[in-house]
Amino acid sequence: TSGNTGTGLAICCACLGHPFVAVMSAGNSLERARMMKALGAEVVIVPQSPESVSGQVSGADLDLVEEAARELVLSRGAF
Repeated sequence: TSGNTGTGLAICCACLGHPFVAVMSAGNSLERARMMKALGAEVVIVPQSPESVSGQVSGADLDLVEEAARELVLSRGAF
């Protein structure tokens, strides 16, 4: 996530002392990733799909982000 929901979750988690992992496409802006890190989130950047345009997040990119997030959930026993 890189939008307002992710930002809100990062703030809430920081206030409550909970870890927060934001899984984002490389198509998202670097500023969004920096903001999430500044809010205390761990940021995982997923490379874009080969057919995607740099700086734009495609449906294929979102599929890759979802897959990476599911793998993190399983490997860390998280939700």
